[in-house]
Amino acid sequence: MRQIYTSPRQANIERVVQLMAENGIETSIANRRAYQGSDWKRFSYSAKGDRDSWPQVWVTRSEDQTRARQVLREAGLEPATRFAEELAAARSAGDTTRHKQASTRVKLVVFALIVGGAAGSVGGYLVADSNNNSGNPVTNSLNTGPTASNTNNPSPDSVEGVAAKLLPSLVELQVRGQTGAGEGSGFVISSDGLIITNNHVVADAADGGDIVAVFQNGSTAKATIVGRDPTSDVAVVRAQGQSGLPPVQLGRSDDLKVGQDVVAFGSPYELSGTVTSGIVSSLHRPTRAGGEDGSQQTVMDAIQTDAAINPGNSGGPLLDAAGQIVGINTAIASNSNGIGFAIPIDIARPIMQQAVAGEALSRPYMGIHFQSIDRKLADKDKLPVKQGALVGGLDDQGNAVPGVEPGKPADQGGVKDGDIITSVNGKTIDEEHPLDAVLAQSSPGDTVTVDVLRDGKHVTLQVTLGTRPAGL
Repeated sequence: MRQIYTSPRQANIERVVQLMAENGIETSIANRRAYQGSDWKRFSYSAKGDRDSWPQVWVTRSEDQTRARQVLREAGLEPATRFAEELAAARSAGDTTRHKQASTRVKLVVFALIVGGAAGSVGGYLVADSNNNSGNPVTNSLNTGPTASNTNNPSPDSVEGVAAKLLPSLVELQVRGQTGAGEGSGFVISSDGLIITNNHVVADAADGGDIVAVFQNGSTAKATIVGRDPTSDVAVVRAQGQSGLPPVQLGRSDDLKVGQDVVAFGSPYELSGTVTSGIVSSLHRPTRAGGEDGSQQTVMDAIQTDAAINPGNSGGPLLDAAGQIVGINTAIASNSNGIGFAIPIDIARPIMQQAVAGEALSRPYMGIHFQSIDRKLADKDKLPVKQGALVGGLDDQGNAVPGVEPGKPADQGGVKDGDIITSVNGKTIDEEHPLDAVLAQSSPGDTVTVDVLRDGKHVTLQVTLGTRPAGL
């Protein structure tokens, strides 16, 4: 689905929906809580200062997006992204006059809203001032010039400092394929044009489509897909003809803490270079990858954040206060505010390394079925530990099934049914570091050290990881 219109006015939303229906275009409305009788007035008033929560009209079929926008223009209802499109077009063409005109139009609209809201208080102030007969001296803020400009160097660990460091590496990706067009975000990881994004951002261009990378200085370049992994929702593209691009600094996600400050970047609603901040709300959330609606069936251990993530943010980076990438924005919870999800960078890093090396993208595979141990499972099965991974699975009816697949890497490395895997390469397996998330930080062909608890004794094994079969 593609968003085509947003407004805090109920009449505008209803008119757009009616126009689309008359032209045979299927739509849906986000933020439906706006349509609850008397709540509308309260909602629209508060929404004036919070565009992210305005009601939104979405086109159900992406192939109808262009026709839907044409219908809006013919009806005198401009698509919500018009000003952003004008700015982007002006930057791409190098037309500074047009750029300034578009910028001025945006500023005029904002100014009109500010004046409209403040006119009453200004008028009251003037009347009161003209009636001041006290004879006391009057001081006025307007008679004092500014004493300083905002030119201080930002602290590196402030949001401003993180933004200054990251923005030159942020990229907007405009994608057009056989089934429709859309946009997303990405970030530069090599000076010669390698860019990380989400698989669902570029999937439409996988079979003969086009990708255009728009950089923060307004320059553009055609881009091609280097590799993509629907399972993790990570993709790598290359912008053609590039050199000297500023690559980002990659951090780590396995030591993130709930409550830690984070900053999200992207191009929501084609508003490139947007920066939002928040905290890590939770970790290891089982989240379906694949975009704002979670349309794919992959489940991953995601970072949850309340930093605003909107359509178009997908593929953009999530940074810590040190300005290091700790995640890739990928999804938002349906019908919610302040619930966004990011792919941990530790899961994406091996895929990125494969792309840089020119290898086919693949994921590691051990060949076991296991259950993550928590206190409930430990008590039920009278296990000697309260954390780790118990080798052995359950079928759909809850019956035990063999844990080690014959002939697969775990079998070849000596793992046995009933073993409790306590660590991999020295990383403890627990609720914050589940086995699949730890294994995802390695690549096929890597040999990892696996510590297991077997019959009350610790055993150390060496397992060479294989390549995860398609469909798993």
